[in-house]
Amino acid sequence: MYLPSQSVVGLAYIGLSGVTGKHVAQSTEGYEWFDAILLVLGSSLAHVCLIFGRWSRLIVLFINDIVRNPSVWTFPAFDASYRFFQNHPHIVYLASLSIFFGPIILLVPFLLLQEIGVLFAFNLSFASHGLIPGRVEDHYETLKEHFMESKEKVFASVEAATSVFNDWTSEHPLLMIFRVLSGLLGLYVLYGLWSGWNHPQ
Repeated sequence: MYLPSQSVVGLAYIGLSGVTGKHVAQSTEGYEWFDAILLVLGSSLAHVCLIFGRWSRLIVLFINDIVRNPSVWTFPAFDASYRFFQNHPHIVYLASLSIFFGPIILLVPFLLLQEIGVLFAFNLSFASHGLIPGRVEDHYETLKEHFMESKEKVFASVEAATSVFNDWTSEHPLLMIFRVLSGLLGLYVLYGLWSGWNHPQ
């Protein structure tokens, strides 16, 4: 059977287009999940932008009310702060001292815990009295030297952190003012503890 060359070319074109269409359909089906992810991300981003806009509007309105009517919130804020100082003076005192002295205040509980650990281990050594050679004084000195390495590491770390803290407060006046106010607040709370603040019933 004889087919003209034009017919052969047409059939080849039809077959090629059919195969190409199948591959395009398969490739399109493979990226449907990507389209779904893009839709979810787009809707999520729009929802986040909507929530951010609402919260921004509420914050602006709140700041506007505070600026226009300072008496509405200043007196209740001072009263609530004073009551908090009276109810939790130790927490306020420790927090203010921590801000004023900086990281160096961490050495106080560390040294206390270390000395307690040395004394505890030293007292436990009496259980083996007579089994371990040497004098009792030598055992105590050995324990102190054993813990000395960890103490030096902590000292070096705290000293570096304190140096950075002092640099920040010396370079930024606002931080220095905040640090001094924290120290004054600590003195005020200490005076309140000394004078005997009564907890409200």
